[in-house]
Amino acid sequence: MKRRLVSLALMLCLIVTFTPPVFAAPNLGSASTWAREGIAAAVARGFVPADIQGNYTNVITRAEFCRMAVMWVEYATGKSIDAVLSERGVVRDPNAFADTNDPYILAAFALGITSGTGDGRFTPNGQFSREQAATMIMNTCRAIGVDVSNPPAPGFADMGRAARWAVDGINFVRANGIMQGTGNNYFSPGAPFTREQSIVTFNNIDFDSMLTSNPPIDVGIVGLWVLDRMNISGIIVSDEGLSDLFPAGTPYFIFYENNIVEIRNFFANHNYDGKIVGSVHISTYTLDGNSVSFVDDEGKLLIMVRGGGDIMTMQIDSINMQFVIS
Repeated sequence: MKRRLVSLALMLCLIVTFTPPVFAAPNLGSASTWAREGIAAAVARGFVPADIQGNYTNVITRAEFCRMAVMWVEYATGKSIDAVLSERGVVRDPNAFADTNDPYILAAFALGITSGTGDGRFTPNGQFSREQAATMIMNTCRAIGVDVSNPPAPGFADMGRAARWAVDGINFVRANGIMQGTGNNYFSPGAPFTREQSIVTFNNIDFDSMLTSNPPIDVGIVGLWVLDRMNISGIIVSDEGLSDLFPAGTPYFIFYENNIVEIRNFFANHNYDGKIVGSVHISTYTLDGNSVSFVDDEGKLLIMVRGGGDIMTMQIDSINMQFVIS
């Protein structure tokens, strides 16, 4: 019997509603003309801290940027930061930094948005650079479930001046239209970043689009899943039949949070080579009700329909497979 290699897919988790604070209309007198529309929109969305709504051309501090990142997470998820931390299974570490116990900064540290400046310090009043902003923006998007892996290289002429740790962030923000260069194909990684630039940058994040193409993995399916029964084109295989089909042992699947699905004891018999599949990386996927369509790294378009209980039906080309997974 010809069997196809099976990739896997995901479903969207339930969102708990969180109502962010509503701020009064901002005073835009100190903002540059180009930034005013973006600032007004960002303030209306509720993720701009009140203490940076003014003196917009000032260089933003690390603490100010970090607080806005956390408030943006609340805005993007529709949940309080405490609810987000609880869902991720992380807590604020009061001993994370020797020079601050700001709850916003500690929350950002717990979510992997920031790692500080080294030697157990955060340097809250330190001024922010463009490369720091790009990196923290990427980390903030990752914190809400956006796939930030493997962004295309931007090819800025001055990337040699960027810190090694900042390269991925710079690539990510340009690829997603969040930050652009400073002219003449330069990014100016070490240049200071202002309040108005920071506010507009957060407002530029199209997280709906990024989450539609790469939705967050449902934490409910992360972990080990064991195959109980397989139905291939109407033929049900279970118990002893599975042992016959898979002499290396019952197939099982390990779901990870980074879009990797590891498959064990599952033969790639469509090639008749008898090899056990190691892992499959889902490059993009979209959700429509109970249907999930996704493209693996080989460019194969696959469709899955999630039924009742733990039953999963996969359509691969003209082959229909149904799994009962425990």
